[in-house]
Amino acid sequence: MPDDMVDSAPDPSPPGRTPQAAPARAPRLARRAPSVSLPLLILALAVLGGVGGGGLWWALERHYEAVLAGKDAEIHRLGAEVRTLTAGRAGAERQVLALRKQLLDEQAGSSGERGVNSDGLYQLGQEVAQSTSAHVDRANSLVAFDTIEADPDFNLAGEITYRDYLLGNCRRYGADSSERVLGQVVAREITHVTCQIADVR
Repeated sequence: MPDDMVDSAPDPSPPGRTPQAAPARAPRLARRAPSVSLPLLILALAVLGGVGGGGLWWALERHYEAVLAGKDAEIHRLGAEVRTLTAGRAGAERQVLALRKQLLDEQAGSSGERGVNSDGLYQLGQEVAQSTSAHVDRANSLVAFDTIEADPDFNLAGEITYRDYLLGNCRRYGADSSERVLGQVVAREITHVTCQIADVR
């Protein structure tokens, strides 16, 4: 059969329209990435997380060790300061005791020079009062006076030397009457006084 007699495919275009080219096929999609099994993915994440987490915990551990080291140094410094203050306080207390003993010795010496008054109460080396009604209670470290005949400048709140005792913390439970001449106090009578024994010569 002649070539011009060969049937050709009918043109689908409507009459009077230019035939249109057939639409091009859509390009094939890229090849799908190979699938990774879920267990392997979980294992990889666990390994990566373990390595990163270990580094984080190591950094935190180093940080807190540094903080604790600083606290230990501060505690050591404060402890040294406390020991220094304690030693200073002990030294000051020894000095006070030495001065007190010196004062007692001086009072005893001055009393010996002018004759000791066994009933006298002394302050700063001077006899400022006397009592003939004292009761010494060595067991309870107390001296009680029924009556004290005192000079105007007698200070019941101060340290008092009576015989071989250094007295302090004296309390009056009775009256404190005074004798006046021309409006001036010349003598005092103090009743029912109790003092603690602070030291014994």
